[in-house]
Amino acid sequence: MAHRPDARDLFPTGVARLSDTRFRVPAHWPRAHRFFAPVGGHQDPLLIAETMRQAAMLVCHAELGVPLGDAFVMWELRYTTAAGHLVLGDEPWDVMVEVNCSDIRRRGRGLGSMRVDFVLSRDGAVFAVCGSRISCTSAAAYRRLRGHRSAAAPAPPLPPLAPRTAG
Repeated sequence: MAHRPDARDLFPTGVARLSDTRFRVPAHWPRAHRFFAPVGGHQDPLLIAETMRQAAMLVCHAELGVPLGDAFVMWELRYTTAAGHLVLGDEPWDVMVEVNCSDIRRRGRGLGSMRVDFVLSRDGAVFAVCGSRISCTSAAAYRRLRGHRSAAAPAPPLPPLAPRTAG
């Protein structure tokens, strides 16, 4: 439901409805991740953005009736945190994501767009405040928009670079 083909890349572990527009999404951040490697003894802050993305999609599919084949576009993605809040320890992180949906606009009977605000906490302490706007597009409309550039035809890999060259 979070549009990740490999389960190792899924952070949300469930979803609970608190009201028609508020949800709680527990998530699990591994101690080390192949895409979001620790940076200088801190969690990679991009984990916040990816957790936002996955939590929003999970809420949309599981709680707001968006069909699994539909595509999402996130706009105005923003988050605030401090390096001191992301200090890496010896254990993986259990994160709680509070999701608040507002300015919900329907397209027919489906979800067209909405604003989504997030508060991420760990052990009861808030470490990130986030927000974005999302738009939902049916699978058929997405195929028309993407045309020949669909995700089904990945680009061929580039030739590898020596670490010294890549920096």
